[in-house]
Formats: sequence, structure tokens, C-alpha cells
Amino acid sequence: MVQLLEEGLGDAELQILHTIACAGIRKAVNDPGLVHRLPYYSNVALLRDIAGMEVDSLPAPLLKLTGVFVTIKKRHHTGKDELRGCKGCIVPSEPLYCCAISSAIKSAVHDTRFDPVTSAELEDLTVGVSALTAPEPIASWEDYEVGRHGIILAKGEHKA
Repeated sequence: MVQLLEEGLGDAELQILHTIACAGIRKAVNDPGLVHRLPYYSNVALLRDIAGMEVDSLPAPLLKLTGVFVTIKKRHHTGKDELRGCKGCIVPSEPLYCCAISSAIKSAVHDTRFDPVTSAELEDLTVGVSALTAPEPIASWEDYEVGRHGIILAKGEHKA
């Protein structure tokens, strides 16, 4: 079971996280090779190059190992939103701000269910960032609450 962590983050932290994710999406759309260079960035350089921020200026909760998902939707004139990408990490190996950047970039240009987001679409996008608690087992399916808890599906080494 995984729960949203947003109640543990203040409005300022959530706004910074959203700003970081949006900057990652813009950068990825305008620099298609970025997703392939991600493994070569240091965390400090990644934040500076993508969002123009310094790690020292980030609040402590964004420096913790925390899972995150970034969801991109496109607004249509009909008022209906269409999913354009969603990527994240359930069990993080990097600080929250790093996971948010890489998840945003992958959501925009590396979600294989969709064509990459284009620069023409940027103004019509909405971006959702969901910080997660660490996964924990539940005793029974009856403990699961739809809309509050997430589920990790696993088969062999694959997880979703």
C-alpha cells in the first residue's frame, strides 16, 4: 500500500515541486536528447540546469528519499482532459526533487503509450505531482481505500 504524502508537504514545498516538474517538462520538450543524458547529470547540476535552482535553497522535505509520480494531461476545448503521460518512482533511490525532475521528463517524452509532448502543446498542459509515502504491506484487502491508497503490482522483477 502506498499513500499520497502531500499532507506532509506544505504549500511552499508542493509549489516548488510543481515548478521543478514543469521546468523538467519544458526542458525535455525543447531538448529531446535530454532523457538520454539524465544518468550523466549530478543531482546538483540537474536541478541547476533544469530549474535554475540550487540544492541549498530547497526545503528539507524535498531532499528526502520519497517516491513521486508526475501526471501530464492536455486540456481540450471540450473541457475534457486527456492523459499525455505519467511516470514515477515508487521506491526512490534519489531525493524527491530528483525523482520529480526525472519523472516529469520521462512523462513528457518517454511514456511509450503516447507520442512525445510537443512544444505546441505546452500551453494546454496541466501537471500533477504526487509525492508518495514508503510502501508498506496491508493485512487484508479490506484495509485498502480507493482514492487514498495505491497498489503495487508485481510479477517477478517487474513492478507497476
